[in-house]
Amino acid sequence: MDVTFPSSITQVLLIEDSSQIGHARRTAQKLAEQLGFDEADAGRVALVVTELCSNILKHASHGELHLRPLPRPDGQGMEAIAVDRGQGFDVHACLADGYSTGGTQGIGLGAISRMAEVFDVHADSRGAVVLARFFRRGDKAPDLAVGVTQHSLHNDPACGDAFYVSITDAGISALMIDGLGHGEHAEQAARAGVQAFALAPFASPALLLDDLHRA
Repeated sequence: MDVTFPSSITQVLLIEDSSQIGHARRTAQKLAEQLGFDEADAGRVALVVTELCSNILKHASHGELHLRPLPRPDGQGMEAIAVDRGQGFDVHACLADGYSTGGTQGIGLGAISRMAEVFDVHADSRGAVVLARFFRRGDKAPDLAVGVTQHSLHNDPACGDAFYVSITDAGISALMIDGLGHGEHAEQAARAGVQAFALAPFASPALLLDDLHRA
């Protein structure tokens, strides 16, 4: 099984009031459609994202939704991560249908765990993080536990950070580059290094570093 995770900027949507839930739902559904999800699966993504954003407002008043493509052995999946800094919650209790800390029907987390191919959650007194991964219909390959969220300084279109992960039956090779400074020139340097690495990700570290340096 050969899979590569190329560098890509994570979309981060602020969730601070109910008017932003619809925007998040439309953004997630559009991304799913761009990644080749059919109408039913894109609708499933939209429904889960609506639940994630609603839960942020119910339990923490504000937070963030992180969206990104998820490379798969055959095509693309999608990942959504909801982050808040509320008071946390009892994960096991909240996964049970009918349990609610906000006066709702309490079906949110339980429904999300069933509709997503991969579901994970962490909550403590500092807040909560809920992860949902979605695969296209017919995609039965196992999940690859590789996670990253990439952002540029002050939402600059150019980002000086870059990464690349190559997974084969022989192993995993991962690269992370932090181009000096910020903006366009740092991005050019980082991308040059990624392109050099991608040509032979399993070469010896000494050779790789020399190729990256020259690039």
